[in-house]
Amino acid sequence: MPRKYPVTGTESPNDETTTENTEQAGYIRSGTGKEPRKDNFQRITEYMEAHYNEQISLQDVASYAYLNRTYVSELFPKKLGMSFTSYRNLLRIRHACVMMEKSSMSLTEISRAVGYDALSSFSRVFRQIMGVPPQQYRKTQLKAKTSAVMMQIRREKEND
Repeated sequence: MPRKYPVTGTESPNDETTTENTEQAGYIRSGTGKEPRKDNFQRITEYMEAHYNEQISLQDVASYAYLNRTYVSELFPKKLGMSFTSYRNLLRIRHACVMMEKSSMSLTEISRAVGYDALSSFSRVFRQIMGVPPQQYRKTQLKAKTSAVMMQIRREKEND
């Protein structure tokens, strides 16, 4: 009788047939079978990047990856040196910074757009990560942009 391989559930370890067991075990099936498989953690971080603005929990992420919640919780410090919550907050604040630099949205709108229900929570986390309150960050970025534009204008005048 041919040997069945636990990862693919097939008779060959290289057989590209996807089975339900493969998905439930948290293994990833690449589109054409020619790309390398993504590891579970990469899959988790890509999911978080796509859903950072939603109310995602550690359990949501673990369920998505078909992994144990405790195991996923332990992966973050091992792989990134920070907790799940810290990583989620970092993603949200990074996106908030881009929004502050590139839009005229209010801080309340930005905080909601990146997944915070309350401006106070957003401001507290923003300050923890960035070292300054969001209002000050936005003003600093505006001044930096204005300075850069002024320097560009001076250079253009000098070259004329």
